[in-house]
Amino acid sequence: MSTCGRRSTPPCARHQVRWHWVKGHAGHPENERADALARAGMAPFKPKKAKHDGLADPV
Repeated sequence: MSTCGRRSTPPCARHQVRWHWVKGHAGHPENERADALARAGMAPFKPKKAKHDGLADPV
């Protein structure tokens, strides 16, 4: 997030700022590949998700 998003700074105070979300990897092959590599690289460090068998609500 930019400095403007974290606190009121002089540039943000002097200008009207409108925020909108832009999906960064949407369909760009090299960015999609980079995203896949980043997810694969972080996978060993993320907690495993419990499997849900559909028979009971997960706790």
